[in-house]
Amino acid sequence: PEECIGQLFMIAAYPSRGRSDMKRVAGLIKKYKVGGIIFFQGKPDEVARLAKYYQSISDVPLLIAIDGEWGPSMRLENTLVYPRQMMLGALNDNDILYQMGRDIGKQLRMLGIHVNFAPVIDINNNPDNPVIGSRSFGENRENVARKGILYMRGMQDEGIIAVAKHFPGHGDTDKDSHNELPLIAHSYDRLDSIELFPFRALIESGISGIMTAHLNVPGLDTTPDRPSSLSPLIADSLLQHKLKFRGLVFTDAMTMEGVAGLYEPDESNILALHAGNDIILMPEDIGNTIDALRKMVRDSADLRNQIYQRCQKILRAKEWAVKPTLYDKLLSKQELIDSLNSPYFDLVRRKLIEKSLTVIANKKNILPVKDLQTRRIAAISLGADEITEYQKTLSLYTRIDKFILNDPVDNNELETLYDSLNQNYDLAFVALHSNSFSTQKQFGVSDELLQIATDISGFMPTVLTAFSSPYLLSHMKNLDFYHGIVIAYENDSVTQNLAAQLVFGAIPADGLLPVSINTDFAAGTGKEMQSLERLKYTIPLEAGLDINKFYKIDSIVNDAIAKRAMPGCQVLVAKNGKVVYQKSYGYHTYYRTRPVENTDIYDLASLTKIIATVPAIMHLEEEDHLDIKKPLSTYLPELDTTNKSKIKIDDILLHQAGLQSWIPFYHSFLEPIYPDQKFASSKYSRQYPIRIGKSFYVNKHLRYTEGSFSNKREGIFTEEIARGVYMNPALTDSIY
Repeated sequence: PEECIGQLFMIAAYPSRGRSDMKRVAGLIKKYKVGGIIFFQGKPDEVARLAKYYQSISDVPLLIAIDGEWGPSMRLENTLVYPRQMMLGALNDNDILYQMGRDIGKQLRMLGIHVNFAPVIDINNNPDNPVIGSRSFGENRENVARKGILYMRGMQDEGIIAVAKHFPGHGDTDKDSHNELPLIAHSYDRLDSIELFPFRALIESGISGIMTAHLNVPGLDTTPDRPSSLSPLIADSLLQHKLKFRGLVFTDAMTMEGVAGLYEPDESNILALHAGNDIILMPEDIGNTIDALRKMVRDSADLRNQIYQRCQKILRAKEWAVKPTLYDKLLSKQELIDSLNSPYFDLVRRKLIEKSLTVIANKKNILPVKDLQTRRIAAISLGADEITEYQKTLSLYTRIDKFILNDPVDNNELETLYDSLNQNYDLAFVALHSNSFSTQKQFGVSDELLQIATDISGFMPTVLTAFSSPYLLSHMKNLDFYHGIVIAYENDSVTQNLAAQLVFGAIPADGLLPVSINTDFAAGTGKEMQSLERLKYTIPLEAGLDINKFYKIDSIVNDAIAKRAMPGCQVLVAKNGKVVYQKSYGYHTYYRTRPVENTDIYDLASLTKIIATVPAIMHLEEEDHLDIKKPLSTYLPELDTTNKSKIKIDDILLHQAGLQSWIPFYHSFLEPIYPDQKFASSKYSRQYPIRIGKSFYVNKHLRYTEGSFSNKREGIFTEEIARGVYMNPALTDSIY
């Protein structure tokens, strides 16, 4: 009986707290035979190692769980951060959610985890909800149910116990059950129609687990201030009898004030078991609780039978979930991180983000933006401290001038921005950036920044992109001022990158708002937008290329820079209209003053003539703007007084214009920051005996021709190589 009681409890483990927490957890496993562990706060390798250790000291296999609503990253470092469910609620294509569920299931298996407390299927129909919000698929019951089923099925097909939460529905409240007991004041009929709808759908689809919430729901149980997690009418009569749920019933964390603020720990734990829950999550005072239950079991055959039945249900779940896998061999730290962040997982994540982006306004079809060569564009990021990924990606397509403003706003800086916008631009991209999901804090964006966004829309056509909750826009006035509005939902670099590609037509848009902003932009709003088939920036796997083959590029380029084959370069790989690799190395020159950046444009010499110059000249000649038989000075009058005035354009194209080639080798002598010791030194020595300037001596092995140098510019001595030292350009070869 004692072992059966222990199986009903799942305790918390905190790997980041080190050895002391490991000893605490191990002690509870050995002393009370607890049935499971939920991991919080840690690194993947710590979790995987501790999962194996805790299993090794437990007589009965442990159920190991995590809160991984947007993947393991919700609790663990160095793992892929999937979109929150609000962003996923915008998906028009739901099938990819199943693959996301499978991918997250695989990642959890690598860590030794069997239970994920996801998906959240609360219907967030209250914009002021402080705890659900971005964690919900939205306000439409069918959309929430459909997406919850696919996410659940993906995980369960990988052997993970999916747990839907928070029963009977935590969406329509403005209180947080972590801090107090929220009230859900709706009637049974309303709850049955809205809040219970997704739970019924997931139960019918085979969900393995359901979590009961700490909520006061008088429409289901009139007992004053009784949390739903402790209510037999809700956890047992409604969930298990009326809705016929046969899986595992978990409480929400018993440390939350929604229950802990009303009862003593051992009392609430026992009430939760009496209510019909199978597993008590994160119980406080587990020792007194188990001691009390031992006494109660001896005195009550009915309670003893209930505990046996629940224990048997838990053991059957363990038989299904805790079994040998491909991941039983403990991977090294780097192997585990690489596996968890596999490009195959990352590609699915990118597709989820791309397909979620939502265009809700598109006046005069301003999106995608066309005629880039004639546009004067300003990109203003509000709420950013530095140039954003959104702005950098915009710059890959055309010239963009970038501005950033954050709180507190400098009035002089703001006036300068307004003056510049008024005079120099005809299109503005305004982006609102915030990493806050708190409705109480207005999602981290001040009224002043929102007003600036509105002001800018009065200067010129403006495209607004919100890297934040859609609810943020409900705090804005005059949304009809904007020509285009894009909801991007989150503020990470991948989302910013893809949103920039969307506004320029590299990717299409078909997302739909999962929640209502106002009467003009209700849930379900979304304008389909076709791609212009401009270059798309993505990862190699999307173009069918193996990322492992790209790792050699770094070593090849860095070796060439070290050997001074070049001061720096940019490597770009594109296939089938997709740029899959772009990275810059080194500097523009050996002076090492200006690093190479992805926005730099290189002259590819003969290639430029073929792919740029010739098509441009053909086009100009077709439109009678240019005649290649005429001299260059016809179109460049400033050449009239030079020896280039009579050169014909076609002769330049044919390399027969008579232009002399020349390489300024003498620059190698003059590099002040990175001197080439093969040629020169600042001190006289037997190795460097030839003085050609003040503190400037050349290597004795250089061939010296009499008359190569002069101390003044005259006659053939025209090329200055040092102060007061001139060289005959014709003798360059003889010197080298």
